[in-house]
Amino acid sequence: MKKVIWYVLHNSPEIDAYMNEFEREFPDSDMSKEFADWFAMKICKLYVDKDPTCTPDLFALACGPSPTPISINSCVFNGVKFVVHSRDIKRTTQNSGICLPGEKKGEMYYGLLEEIPEFAYTQFKVVLFRVKWFHLEKRGVGEAGSGIRGGSGEASSGSGTDEASGSGDDINIDGDSDDGEGQ
Repeated sequence: MKKVIWYVLHNSPEIDAYMNEFEREFPDSDMSKEFADWFAMKICKLYVDKDPTCTPDLFALACGPSPTPISINSCVFNGVKFVVHSRDIKRTTQNSGICLPGEKKGEMYYGLLEEIPEFAYTQFKVVLFRVKWFHLEKRGVGEAGSGIRGGSGEASSGSGTDEASGSGDDINIDGDSDDGEGQ
């Protein structure tokens, strides 16, 4: 859960000023491990002092998500419907494939969407994607590993577990509705 909290904070542009402040105050600390607690204390103090810079979204980020995510079968993000592979298997039209550009020119990442965990904050929801990535460099399809990416569609390089998020403002959650064909 700490990785999820860190990743959501790390990818929330509204807290960039707080990240910069933390780096100035604690230059030798491991931000990925220590920032969330520092940020929570900082925002709670602003909240108690009724500081107008403490917005509901900042307070929600400081409080963190509910401890148990909900696993959903599909979601719509920026007008694109994403469906987990297990729901897609028996459908004529499938939409569980993921393709993201890499950092290098012409580099692409391909995978199958395995799970969509939804984390509820007090003001919004965050959806992450657990993707089974494939390695295509040798012209054969070989499994490259599993990781988590989010609804943002942002590309990042690396292997192992990657995480990204999208804010609930841009995501329409469809849940487990059976709408016939996958879209």
